[in-house]
Amino acid sequence: MDDYRFEQAYRDYQNGRYPQAIDVLKELLTHDPNHAGYHGLLAASLLAQKRLYAAEYEIGIALQQEPHNPYLLLIKARITLFNNALTNAMACCDDALRINPELVDALLLKGDLYNLMDKREQQLSCIQQALALDPDSVKTLTAMGEYYHATGQMEQALATAQSALAASPENADANILMGNIQLARGNSEEASDHARFAILQNPESREALTLLSNIKARSNWFLGLWWRLNSKMSTLSNLQTGLVLIIAYLVFNLLSLILRDFGFVQVSRVVSFAWMALAIYSWVALPIYYKQLKKELEKFQFNRDY
Repeated sequence: MDDYRFEQAYRDYQNGRYPQAIDVLKELLTHDPNHAGYHGLLAASLLAQKRLYAAEYEIGIALQQEPHNPYLLLIKARITLFNNALTNAMACCDDALRINPELVDALLLKGDLYNLMDKREQQLSCIQQALALDPDSVKTLTAMGEYYHATGQMEQALATAQSALAASPENADANILMGNIQLARGNSEEASDHARFAILQNPESREALTLLSNIKARSNWFLGLWWRLNSKMSTLSNLQTGLVLIIAYLVFNLLSLILRDFGFVQVSRVVSFAWMALAIYSWVALPIYYKQLKKELEKFQFNRDY
């Protein structure tokens, strides 16, 4: 009976139904308070709800029972990542992979870490290794789709997101991925449907609420242009973004100088004014967007009690 309930909790966790998973695991721990697997999955579910201290407490108990369990080391890596300790998180992933080289979740997390380090090639390599090990998993398909979306490969992203939803139509992450893709394609209504469905699965999903905020920003008369520019820039690496901004600045200044040399002083002033206006607009739009996002997040009361 307990094994069945644990499988149920794991399915709930996999599909983003974290509150349901937590309830089942707490019940199981009343029967077996020293079960490392129960504590580990509970830690992962709590972390998914951003309940960091409770997650740290649970993974600590789990690792006391089984210090060389690769799955528990992986959960510890995720908690460490949440604390922005990228090097330590990578070390935990490597420890887990040394014990189990075919641990798909560890490969996917390494990919996420490489993405944060702006190492796209290494990120892709990790995702491809995970996909080769588990080609039909919603997790690996979603990770591949997110990579395609982040790098601007929208057709591949759409096809991969469709495969992920076919594997698990109720998966919150797959629905958020499809929502982001549909928004990038200009289909705001479809994007909103996927965002709201993801929130039904996990009412505390920051990613789903961020997607809803992006939908509003895209349709907003003031934020719309900024959102489109920001979406295009987000597909570039940090180095590419810096180069684009430098080139744009040089082009504007060069154009202004050429216009002055040919006697078009007024036009040159208009160009200079346009550049300044764009810079001010970008500077003003960003805090407005984050204020809107904060408002969306504050509509939901997060239960951080354990």
